[in-house]
Amino acid sequence: MQEAQRAAGRALAEVAQLRRDSSRISKERDRLIAELADLQDGSAKLQASQRLLEEEIERLRRHGAELEARLQELEGLADEKEHLEAQLARFRSFKETLPEPFPEEALLRVLVLDYTNLGHNAEERVLALLEAYQALLKGEDHPALCHSNRELLVGEPEGLVLLGLEKLLLDLVNLPIARWLRTHAFRLEAWLQEERRIFSPRVREE
Repeated sequence: MQEAQRAAGRALAEVAQLRRDSSRISKERDRLIAELADLQDGSAKLQASQRLLEEEIERLRRHGAELEARLQELEGLADEKEHLEAQLARFRSFKETLPEPFPEEALLRVLVLDYTNLGHNAEERVLALLEAYQALLKGEDHPALCHSNRELLVGEPEGLVLLGLEKLLLDLVNLPIARWLRTHAFRLEAWLQEERRIFSPRVREE
């Protein structure tokens, strides 16, 4: 009888212990569920913050690209402004050099070449003039054309104006060109040059 009572007591004690363990486990489970919920909420907030950061980074990237494009546009406008100012200065320079009355619009249609600035002596100036004219007819560039209004022209020049004509004539007089033209060697060289002649669209051959 006593043995049965002791067994029943042990069973009750064990049940009580199991209940306590179950209650502790239940509380632990609730705590873990709450922590999991907090972690999930924190993860959702972190993901939301990450999305906001990514959106902000993309916005800043687009804004930076827009600023870079605007900067390049402004730099291009500055270069164009500098180029136009240089052309305007050259235009005014030629306008002041040309005799009056010389219409301003002619500077956009007629090539004006400043002979006096083509060299330091007669030989340099005459050679530069001939080479520049030859390059012009061939559609090529030449350093002597920097002393002209070529950049201002709209299309092919309709005519040519030479500044410093008297200086050219004086150079020709002071060079032995007249005597050279009368030599046999010159006539032979001219005959050989005949097949390589260059023509101008502004001069009609008779």
